[in-house]
Amino acid sequence: MNSNRIIKLVIAIVIIILSVFIVRSVVIQSSLKEAKNTRSEKVSEKSNSVVIITPPSQNLGKVIYGDVATTTFTLMNSTSRSLKITRVSTSCGCTKAEVEKKDLGVNETTVVRVSFDPAVHKDDTDIGEVTRSIYISTDDPDFPQLTSTITANVIKEASQ
Repeated sequence: MNSNRIIKLVIAIVIIILSVFIVRSVVIQSSLKEAKNTRSEKVSEKSNSVVIITPPSQNLGKVIYGDVATTTFTLMNSTSRSLKITRVSTSCGCTKAEVEKKDLGVNETTVVRVSFDPAVHKDDTDIGEVTRSIYISTDDPDFPQLTSTITANVIKEASQ
């Protein structure tokens, strides 16, 4: 009878430990999904490593046609290996983007500098509410391209 109690106790402990691991796994997956909604990131399904662009979007507010607005993003390599930025591009010629560093070690960050010139086309193409995308390509097959955006309300003159 004493050995039956020990067996039941061991089984109960094993069940509790397994339950803790399952709950922990669910919480981690939930946290990663929640974080994905608040930052521009990609999570590798294989290793749970992450590459993050923060913030995922920048609102430049009112931009006067003829002025150039600038902002920055931060790109973080939270993988267990080096990450090389192979290309930085944008959705429109009115937007330029560049990174400070193209080679990021484990847990390193770099600044992504972005400028927006609504008058570059010399017409009214960029008047009103606009959204432009920034694309960052890497050599990591788990993170081939990351995207962030800028938005602005372009006006003709300051009094509008």
